[in-house]
Order: sequence, then structure tokens, then C-alpha cells
Amino acid sequence: MSRRFRGIPARLLMLAVIVLSGCGLETAGTAASVAKLQAEQAKQGKESLDAVRANLDAAAQASQDKLKRAEEGERTP
Repeated sequence: MSRRFRGIPARLLMLAVIVLSGCGLETAGTAASVAKLQAEQAKQGKESLDAVRANLDAAAQASQDKLKRAEEGERTP
């Protein structure tokens, strides 16, 4: 075989390695982006949950205050 044909498999192998490593980098970048988005969604979800809890606590307190005022009104003729 001539020298020219012996170099082709090595070049093809090198090209394949470059192409496949590029795919791996893209996959890793995508995974990092997805993880970042999920972390942001979790943070927003926690903030929403905290806001709902605060609203529920305020509503419960207002209800207790109203009940207490109603009971005090019944006691004083």
C-alpha cells in the first residue's frame, strides 16, 4: 500500500473523535442549562409557596381576630 492510504484511517479516526467530542460538549452544556433552569424554577416555586403560606397565615389571623371580636361583643350586653 502506498503511504497516502495508510494515513486515511488515522485521519478518519481523528475526525470522528473531534465530531463525537463536540456532541459530548453540547450535551454537557445542555445538561448544565437544564439544571440551571430547574434550580430557578425551584427557587420561584419556594417563593410562591412562602407567599401562599403568608397569605394563609394572615387570613387565619384575621379570622381569629374577627371571631374574638364577635365573642367579646356577645359577652357585653
